[in-house]
Amino acid sequence: MSITLSVLVFRGDPVDTMEYRHAGIYLDYGQGQSSMMHIVGAPGCFSFQEDDKMDYTKSDKLEGHIRVTTLHEDFTRAMIKDACSKTPVKNHSREWNCQHWVGDALAELVRKIQCLTKTQREAAIDQMAATIAEARDEKHLGVTVGGWI
Repeated sequence: MSITLSVLVFRGDPVDTMEYRHAGIYLDYGQGQSSMMHIVGAPGCFSFQEDDKMDYTKSDKLEGHIRVTTLHEDFTRAMIKDACSKTPVKNHSREWNCQHWVGDALAELVRKIQCLTKTQREAAIDQMAATIAEARDEKHLGVTVGGWI
């Protein structure tokens, strides 16, 4: 059975700004089974989590569903989870967040198990960044990608 690997981006909470948009790696295993691999917590105390209790594509906070690749049958959930769970969580940096972790985890999937290409990773990150930049409250707060207006 093939696995579809995607990046999901969710509306920020409590305000929808770029810094508060949440991102994670979503895996669709087919037959109604899926999981989301992401980091949870706050800056300085993030931890890896895999959640297979709900279908995150049905969340009312979902802002972007970026399909990265469909993996052939040689790749397993355990292989993907191993690479993602071993992706370093950089709690020493207050600027680092789940969006950075997604980029790092995709790099681990390229490097460790080669289930996607560098080009696919770069395209996914570009699309994730574009979705993050669409945060609705960013303009209301007078903030741009370059800083305050």
